[in-house]
Amino acid sequence: MRSTANDSVFSKYPKLMISNKSNSSRNNKMKRFIFPKGSVFIGTILLVTFFLSSGCGKTRPDGFPKTYTATLTLLHGGIPYDDAKVFLRPVQGAASWSVGGDAVGNGVFRFTTVQGSHSVVGIPAGEYIVTIDHFKIVDGSSLPGYGDESQQSQVMEAIDKMQAESRNNSKVPKKLWTPDASPLRWTINASGTNALTVKLDEY
Repeated sequence: MRSTANDSVFSKYPKLMISNKSNSSRNNKMKRFIFPKGSVFIGTILLVTFFLSSGCGKTRPDGFPKTYTATLTLLHGGIPYDDAKVFLRPVQGAASWSVGGDAVGNGVFRFTTVQGSHSVVGIPAGEYIVTIDHFKIVDGSSLPGYGDESQQSQVMEAIDKMQAESRNNSKVPKKLWTPDASPLRWTINASGTNALTVKLDEY
């Protein structure tokens, strides 16, 4: 983790917003999504595709895989846990589409498959590596220098510190952050019920 004089800026403003919703659309470069550093594959695909996916691609394009309804339930200490994103990567390697799940409440996650600008509810059949990521938006708009291009580096350093502290307080175990480390596997079948329950405190 980088450490600079910006630590004093961060300590001076300890109550900056960390939430799942951003309250400002301006200067989005000063806001960062919290993904573990090892999640480069996830970050580059999902940050682009998942926020384009709502309302897009209701018509299935040629070559888009058939998808099947699936739900995952996330628990910690027997209590539903919503503060995460769930990603699936085919065991056989990268595909031309990506799959991710959003919390819909009570620890339940529903999935969307995205290819380009098209998105379809559900998951293609197959075996997947499951990764679970602590996911928040850090809003640095209260930091001194926010919006000033000449102070962007200083602001981003402070936001990096906020992200790291928030990530370290997550209940999602580090081993579930990346495909290389995650022991979770999930087979999606073309028939039957596709449901998985994950107990975070068991990892």
